[in-house]
Amino acid sequence: MPSMFRRMRRRVVRTLIWYRRRRRHSFAFRFYTTLIPAIVVVNVLVGGGLAYRGVEKARLEMEVARNDLIQALVFATGEPLNHFEYDYLETLLKNFLHPGSIEAIWITDDTGYEVARAGELDHERVAGLVNAPIMLRKANATVEIGSLHVAYSDLDIREVAIWVLLHSLTLTLAITGLALIITGRLTQKDVIRPLSHLTQAITRTRRDGARHRVDYKIDGEFGYLIEGFNAMQARLDRDEQALLIINSKLRRAASVDNLTGLLNRAGFEQAAEAALLQARSENESVVLMFIDLNRFKSINDTYGHAVGDEVLRTVGHRLASHAPLGALVARLSGDEFVVFVTGDHTASHAPAMAKLLHREIGGEFEVDGHRIRAGGSIGFVATAEDYSLTSLMMKADAAMYEMKRSSEAVPAAYTPYLGKRTQARISTEQVVKEGFFGEHFALVIQPIVDLKSRRPVGGEVLLRLNHPVAGALPPDAFIPVAEDCGLMPELGLQVIDEALDALRELQSVEATREFYLSINVSSVQLSNSFLTQLRDRIARHKADTRYVVLELTESVALNTEDRHGDIIRAIQDMGIRVALDDFGTGFSSFTYLKTLQPDIIKIDRSFVQAGSLSRELAGDKALLTRLNSLGDAIAQVCEDLDLPMIGEGIETEEELAYCIRSGIAYGQGYMFARPMPLDEFIEWSCDHLETQKRQVADAGKAYR
Repeated sequence: MPSMFRRMRRRVVRTLIWYRRRRRHSFAFRFYTTLIPAIVVVNVLVGGGLAYRGVEKARLEMEVARNDLIQALVFATGEPLNHFEYDYLETLLKNFLHPGSIEAIWITDDTGYEVARAGELDHERVAGLVNAPIMLRKANATVEIGSLHVAYSDLDIREVAIWVLLHSLTLTLAITGLALIITGRLTQKDVIRPLSHLTQAITRTRRDGARHRVDYKIDGEFGYLIEGFNAMQARLDRDEQALLIINSKLRRAASVDNLTGLLNRAGFEQAAEAALLQARSENESVVLMFIDLNRFKSINDTYGHAVGDEVLRTVGHRLASHAPLGALVARLSGDEFVVFVTGDHTASHAPAMAKLLHREIGGEFEVDGHRIRAGGSIGFVATAEDYSLTSLMMKADAAMYEMKRSSEAVPAAYTPYLGKRTQARISTEQVVKEGFFGEHFALVIQPIVDLKSRRPVGGEVLLRLNHPVAGALPPDAFIPVAEDCGLMPELGLQVIDEALDALRELQSVEATREFYLSINVSSVQLSNSFLTQLRDRIARHKADTRYVVLELTESVALNTEDRHGDIIRAIQDMGIRVALDDFGTGFSSFTYLKTLQPDIIKIDRSFVQAGSLSRELAGDKALLTRLNSLGDAIAQVCEDLDLPMIGEGIETEEELAYCIRSGIAYGQGYMFARPMPLDEFIEWSCDHLETQKRQVADAGKAYR
């Protein structure tokens, strides 16, 4: 028995689960399982109500008939009872007896004695008993001469009720069946079938990813719904097509440079990573070339951005046209391009490819009637061992900067030595970023002397970087790094602070009170904010500007814009002298002497060396003559403009004699002293001044 109950329970549970699942997934099943019980219940209630009303009506009618019968019997039995005609009474009662309705009738006289009876009294069949007095009119009065007793049953009513119920049930079932048939047909046609088609279209759309329509025609609300659904699917199709086009354009915009049509950085990185994976799997060599235009900023500033854009388009077209088949050509940003090639013999052909591309982008461009030569620097790395895009980019970039630094117009290849230099630059950059004037930076001063008397008159403030590994580094090794990192403005201001502190200490010593200090200023520092910061520092240190000189390189002068010229003149208006450093190494130096009007000219060491080269070039008198003539010309121009000159890098007596002969009054170099800390500079200056005093005193004694 328990096992049977468990089986029944499992069947019931499975049936309920199936029922719930069908109701959840099938609208038709849910509709019919809701509609049919509702129709049946409604019809049963209606039929039951009608049957109840019919039975109740029959009961009332039978009750009225029974009462009429009793009244008739009372009237008919009065005289016979009064004359004691009992047989007649029994015959009369039997005529009124009706099994199922009137079960028994009897009459009693006024004493209660039963005088006549019809039928047997069965209490199980009797539903009720009615007692009615039998009245007889005698003389002028009506007297009760007996009683009529009627025992009735409801069997007839039950039969009527059963009959009515059966007929009502039959009618209800017929109506229900007809209603279900009619409702089912209408529902199937107007509700279930349209919804089924809609559901199938939605299911196929979800499954296939395509927009399916409903191929079903119907009037009314569901017809409007199907038309709306089909219109929505068509609209979504159009929107999806438009979205695909937009996405395609966005993907292209995300990976293609709009100006040149080449790959941009994101597109190049994605394509290059895939190519590197394939090259690694097939053990192929790879070549990455990094290309940077040399004069693009100047072209933009001179001819405008429209011409600059056309130059970039032309360069991109030339690179794409002359790059090897299958190469990836991209514009990374601004005027930076890359060419990436993979293949078995790619590495051996890399130098030739780089030269070809360098020649093509180095040619003239004709844009809007302008003949422009942009030129470019190319660095490349060729390897079959390194398949890291980040590493390849760093190596090619380092090689490109090597070509920029080199005087040779030949694409530079990445070498292990160059890699070490790059690592050293990275290390230097890290040290520069770690902090200013802590344990890494230090100021030194190189004396500037009067060449004839060799008397010190001032000094040039130089910055040294104490590298944890490489040791003390000169400015040429870390200033470009600081400029690239964007730290030069802050670093330069701190140098000025330290230099003004040093000037205050010099002026506190009697022997060096009239010394001036020359401070180097980078081109990236020249701005209006620099002027404000310089004034604040001069005021804070209470410095005498007569003893402050700011040195600007000749390259700054050659690239000077109007705003730089205004800044330089504002510096001079503050009483600070401006020295033009490295003079003679540019291309337009003489022109800019009148434009900038510097206060001091510092002659580059390359001309000072002419004195020591006189012996080596004795056999080539023509070259020696041209070199001396150039130096004499520079000295003559400075003399005509009344500009004091300082010779740089004097190391030998021959160079000293050449400077004096050329009219250079002041100089600095290892012949006199190397750069030294402030306290050593003060001590060195005091010693030299004291020595000169003694020499002058001794000479005076000897003369006397």
